[in-house]
Amino acid sequence: MFYVVLPKLSLSFRLPYEPDQSGVHNFFFISKESGKTILLDTIKDNQRYFTPFSPGDCYDAILLYNNGKYVKCNDIIFENGLEVDMRNQRIESSDPVSEQWKKTLRAFDDAINDRVSDSYDRTMSEYVTKGYVLSASGGDAFLGDRLATVRIGYGEGERKQVAATDGYFEFDHKDNTEQPIFVSGDWSGHIIKPNIEVNSGILIVLPVFGKARKDPGTREDREWHPEMFYFIIPDLSLSFRLPHEPDQSGVHNLFFISKKSGEILLLDTIKNKKRYFTPLSSGSKYDVVLLYNNGKYVRCNNIIFENGLEVDMKKQRIKPSSSVSKQWKKTLRAFDHAVLNLGSNKSDRTGSKSVIKGYMFSALGDDIFSASGFMGYVRIGNKWAETTYDGYFECGNKDDTKQSLYVGGVAHNHIEKPGITVNSGLILVLPVSGKAKKDSK
Repeated sequence: MFYVVLPKLSLSFRLPYEPDQSGVHNFFFISKESGKTILLDTIKDNQRYFTPFSPGDCYDAILLYNNGKYVKCNDIIFENGLEVDMRNQRIESSDPVSEQWKKTLRAFDDAINDRVSDSYDRTMSEYVTKGYVLSASGGDAFLGDRLATVRIGYGEGERKQVAATDGYFEFDHKDNTEQPIFVSGDWSGHIIKPNIEVNSGILIVLPVFGKARKDPGTREDREWHPEMFYFIIPDLSLSFRLPHEPDQSGVHNLFFISKKSGEILLLDTIKNKKRYFTPLSSGSKYDVVLLYNNGKYVRCNNIIFENGLEVDMKKQRIKPSSSVSKQWKKTLRAFDHAVLNLGSNKSDRTGSKSVIKGYMFSALGDDIFSASGFMGYVRIGNKWAETTYDGYFECGNKDDTKQSLYVGGVAHNHIEKPGITVNSGLILVLPVSGKAKKDSK
């Protein structure tokens, strides 16, 4: 496979088996408008740049082998998400034109200069992932004096590598399997692409840090009807089973009222435009309140928090709106309220009513981006999402089922939690060091 992941344009090309086994020299295009031959990237003044293809462009796609033979697919109109299957095309014999291509066009993995990076993760296998990480600002992702980072796989099988100074990386693999890839760079956002074939070529362009997303406020204008809330912090894991709301106005937020002080506590707090998780502890006693958008609410009194506790709120009566609940609605922000108008907004949505919304924090106290300088990443079943700059993420699901949850972040270890309800709210705190935490409660 060859994968091209650009701003607003993601392409993939499925390649044929080469009987001669001479190997791939490069993959390139010929513009139907100008007739120019165009590689995936260009080099100017010892700097590597991605080629700015756009949806609607029309090209012939050519796979060139080291022996001069080639495969050509004509009249490909680019569109986001396009996959071109080149396996049905005949491998053409070497000819004067292809020999000239071989002579004048550099190989895909040619270096600009001596590459400086960590040693490549090599196992001397025939299955190799090779690629480049470039920046949407125009050059390679070697920005802010940091090299880009590439991870392939997840959990115990995850492998990590730092790209070279010209954005190049490569991995060898024992098997030709599908794995997720996670790419990040200093002053850039993250790219998560699930289920790539590991024997492939990849060109990935990272979005520039600070790209605006939705305005502050509620992130999704549809009503949200979660069935569960999960609260996972160091030494305390809580879950709250929510009732069905007949009015379908949607959940505003879940909060606690301290039996000791009377203080109202949300699941998180905001100070100086930064988000922090609420440091609850075992043995504390609270009333738990689920507040709906229409001012109605459900209240469970005198709940003593302990690790692994599940509070079943389905048995409680939904109480009518009152002056107190209207004041809660007026003064307490919605669960998905944004701190900033900056973020990645790379959420995997399906248009379903089953939506996971949540926040990822560091055990240091604040959101994952403030703690590490990078967004976190989330896998729920086979779907992936990344956090915004205030740690927020959301992921839509076609079916209201139970799935395994996996979350992680740079400089933090991951958390795995099996069997969560996909239509839910989540507060997750990642440990800073040590082995990955598996939460089976």
